[in-house]
Amino acid sequence: MFKHILVPLDFRFHAPTTLVTAASLAADQGAMVTLLYVQDLGRDIPATPYMMISAEEIEEIQRGVTRFLNDAAAIISERGAPVMIRIVRGSPVDATIREVAASIGADLIVMGTHGRGGLAHAWSGSVTEDVIRNAGLPVLAVHEPAMQASARTVRVKGVNRP
Repeated sequence: MFKHILVPLDFRFHAPTTLVTAASLAADQGAMVTLLYVQDLGRDIPATPYMMISAEEIEEIQRGVTRFLNDAAAIISERGAPVMIRIVRGSPVDATIREVAASIGADLIVMGTHGRGGLAHAWSGSVTEDVIRNAGLPVLAVHEPAMQASARTVRVKGVNRP
């Protein structure tokens, strides 16, 4: 059913349940997994108008993202699914995710959700929600509880799976 699963990841958000879910689906379906990190320097580097960011600091952030993605790829590979890594620059992040999904021919997006509510959600919104609303292909949103790594899927759009 699925041949290519896109898994957008956020460097600031640990997503073990999302990775295991995507890896299991990919292994069951014989699908390729592409792990995606969308660089948005305005989001990735918290700065004030008076703060200067050195090239060395940007390189350190890049190394951190690369380590993060390599660790995520190992989780996918350990479960028997082929995996690729893509890092792209883009803003807004949700539109960039949709563009990459179209360009690689993804037929499913698996994303983690922070489960933020209240003022935090109203202030920043949810990239996952925006992708779900506008993706044009099935999106599996996996809730990642802060203290529990065994969360189950909480929302599925476009896929009727048990």
